[in-house]
Amino acid sequence: AYDAPFPDEKYQAGALIFPQLVPITPDNPSSQYNRDAWKNLQLFHRPFLTLFSDSDPVTVGAEKFLQMSIPGANGQPHTIITQAAHFLQEDKPHEIVKHLIKFINDNPLPLDSKPWIKSQGTNT
Repeated sequence: AYDAPFPDEKYQAGALIFPQLVPITPDNPSSQYNRDAWKNLQLFHRPFLTLFSDSDPVTVGAEKFLQMSIPGANGQPHTIITQAAHFLQEDKPHEIVKHLIKFINDNPLPLDSKPWIKSQGTNT
């Protein structure tokens, strides 16, 4: 994934620095954004689907945490896609699309615009 779209090394700088931007300690200033996002995700009641791969050492087990933490994940057909790794969208794009089309068809957007989350009168 890091080599394919780049004509030479200088074009890889952004892709190579990206993993260093992911906060992995609670004191990282960017980690507050993640905590805020989790607070909102725990209030998210619209349908939420997880698609994970069977061979990604980075995200192994994360699907269970998402499914338990996000109310909208309850009862959805979550899937582990086989013979795929961390870049699931590169390894199995057609299988992802198949699952997403079914998910969208099974969960049509309601005509009335209700808040995405259930909280004290806010929809952020």
